[in-house]
Amino acid sequence: GQLTVTLKERFPNAQVYGLDVAAPQVRYAHKRAAELGVECHFVQRLAEDTKFPDGHFDAVTAFLLFHEVSLEAGAKIVQEAFRILRPGGIFTVFDFPTGHKNNDPYFTYFMDVDSKDNCEPYSVGFTGSDFDGLLKKTGFMVERGEQDIMLACTTYAEKPA
Repeated sequence: GQLTVTLKERFPNAQVYGLDVAAPQVRYAHKRAAELGVECHFVQRLAEDTKFPDGHFDAVTAFLLFHEVSLEAGAKIVQEAFRILRPGGIFTVFDFPTGHKNNDPYFTYFMDVDSKDNCEPYSVGFTGSDFDGLLKKTGFMVERGEQDIMLACTTYAEKPA
């Protein structure tokens, strides 16, 4: 819930939701936010089936999520983000770089070790994927941020109005 709390502090008039599939994570995030005196909403749901209504949010953020799920689940999550955003809403993704970025030998080695020795079985598939293409195919306009490096890869995708 660290990002959720930070977003609420940055945008105090906004309703901010944090979502996770793991009940212990949701409980901890709620407890932490309450102790900090920050009013956030936390829900236990799947990112690919959030149960929120169409066009419900101005912004959706995914923080280090896509390298943790299969490519099939990732595609469903992108579709769900598109569905729950209002026209003109912004989907911000912070994750590993994808596509051509993994040609660097160190990065390739790191991803291989990470996937085998750090319980990250989906990292290699995600980093080798055309994530920008998936976003565009879903209907997002894609703009890359300045910090296009591992663990700070930023994709800003705005839903057409």
